[in-house]
Amino acid sequence: MAKKTAGSGPPVIVDETVVAEVVEPAATSGVAAFAWPVRTKDKVAIVGFADGHRHLAPFDDPEWEIWGLNRLHQVMPGKRWDRWFEIHDVGMYLGEKPDEEHLAFLRTFPGPVYIRPQDMGRIPIPSAQPYPFPR
Repeated sequence: MAKKTAGSGPPVIVDETVVAEVVEPAATSGVAAFAWPVRTKDKVAIVGFADGHRHLAPFDDPEWEIWGLNRLHQVMPGKRWDRWFEIHDVGMYLGEKPDEEHLAFLRTFPGPVYIRPQDMGRIPIPSAQPYPFPR
């Protein structure tokens, strides 16, 4: 794991907003430079699919940034989400029976949607950002 050094590289700016900061790992680490998403709050809850825990996320606490992934919005409708991570090949949602609900969610999500770099441009997601974050 590369050690993150604040301000070690230029920021990534989208529509005049800093969305990530570039991390320059030590030359001897063997890790390429990457962009780290800029948090808007000091507390982040990464919510997954575990039945026994997902409901415990602080959805109603504005001090927390809430991150979700994949189709979790279908399992937990009506929750507040600040960032979304689609870690699967988006092609799986475009097959013979497209998941129109999920595709609409990704297209209209108000925050950043992080997708695999090879999926950029395959479906129109205005707030899509490649994940991992290449320089």
